[in-house]
Amino acid sequence: MASISRTERLLYFIGRPLVRCFYQVKTFGLENLPGGGFLLLPNHISWVDAVVLQLGCPRPIRYIIDQEYYQKPVLHPFLRALGCIPINSKHSYPAVRAATAKIAQGEIVCLFPEGRLERAGTLTRLQRGYELIARHANAQVVPVWLDQLWGSIFSFQGGKFFWKWPKRIRYPVTIAFGKPLAPEAADRATVREELLKLGEYCYSRRRSLNRHLAEECVRGLKRRPFATA
Repeated sequence: MASISRTERLLYFIGRPLVRCFYQVKTFGLENLPGGGFLLLPNHISWVDAVVLQLGCPRPIRYIIDQEYYQKPVLHPFLRALGCIPINSKHSYPAVRAATAKIAQGEIVCLFPEGRLERAGTLTRLQRGYELIARHANAQVVPVWLDQLWGSIFSFQGGKFFWKWPKRIRYPVTIAFGKPLAPEAADRATVREELLKLGEYCYSRRRSLNRHLAEECVRGLKRRPFATA
């Protein structure tokens, strides 16, 4: 595995405790993560998916992100320090080559296979880009599901990002890592099926499912005392 730079260590040292102030992350399936390099494929539900996913993973993750965001002056120094890989949709080969090199060095490379943020809280159509990387790098593919981020201020619930009150502080989030898939077996239909299975698993672990119906009604009324049916 590649070493972590001092700058990166400093960012993790400052960032992890800060993120934990706002998110309570529970992780399942860490035993499924291969020891070397591989390609990580999560669902994409909010602007903070990458931050929360890194909080639940014991190893650094190298994210493939749109070149437009990578080049923004405010973000660029941090994204570069964290080893992010910029990608241009019209000329993707440099990003494929960079991702392949990092995987060969034992790194975790992450690509959101939907290619965009979800607008309705449900998994959208997967794009083909990840297949090219997986086969070019001969890399195992690990699907991962982020649950309960839909509804946070960084999701599109209510038809807008950011401009809404948070439902609670220390927002509960569940992360479930699936079993690795061989590159030749990680077609879009298979990866989608595995992601949905992980989504079902995460949903079954929600605390609200273990509460009594009356208790849930009381909790709902406390949150919105003047709401009507």
